[in-house]
Amino acid sequence: MIQPVIRSLSITQARQRLDGARLAAWDVELRATIGRTLELLRKLEFLSGFECVCEDLALCAAQFTLSLADIALTLGVKRMYGEPSAFKPYQ
Repeated sequence: MIQPVIRSLSITQARQRLDGARLAAWDVELRATIGRTLELLRKLEFLSGFECVCEDLALCAAQFTLSLADIALTLGVKRMYGEPSAFKPYQ
């Protein structure tokens, strides 16, 4: 299970957890959201002067994204491989 609380984590640790969540994510949209959050964290490295405010906002975004991933995994939704089998009613 993914731990959504990352306030005490660094940007590097948040990035590592998001990378792990992206690997575990079954949904394309969730993977895209995680990817966008990772890109936000990468862009933070190039900002200067507003690091504290930007870091807090980026960590909030990472926490939200990890919460989404945690909820999806907790619900037990699984990726479907191949085509679903045809419905066969009881006879």
